[in-house]
Amino acid sequence: MRFSHILLILMIVVPILEIFLFMIMGEAIGIWLTLLLIIVTAVVGSYLLRTQGTSIIYNLQTSIEQGIPPTVSLLEGVLLIFGGALLLTPGFFTDVVGFLCALPHSRPYLAHLLAHYVFTGQNTAFKTSQSKHANKQHSTTIEGNYRREDD
Repeated sequence: MRFSHILLILMIVVPILEIFLFMIMGEAIGIWLTLLLIIVTAVVGSYLLRTQGTSIIYNLQTSIEQGIPPTVSLLEGVLLIFGGALLLTPGFFTDVVGFLCALPHSRPYLAHLLAHYVFTGQNTAFKTSQSKHANKQHSTTIEGNYRREDD
């Protein structure tokens, strides 16, 4: 399944799921508590984004100083930004996914999974670009200059 198809499905399913969860939470705890909960998660999300961002920058600097590629730290930064954006988006499903991406205990695990997925070639887009690159390396075309000499 192509990325654009997955994105289209998510753009349809996630809002429907959020509306459904708003209705359930509104019935269970009331409209005002539901709205308050949405505001609180947005505030907590912005706080997490600010505090965890500084720790990721520190980890990046430490990795670079030690000569270690900062792959996981960079992916943690991407997950933190993604999680922060989801926490600022009103909704309960997006809040759960946002907290998973933003919390310091789950984010490294997700970053390692993402690194494994991207760099081991588990996704088809990465395999396609690798195979195109590999085909270019095994080409029989030889480039160079020549000069004709008479005997």
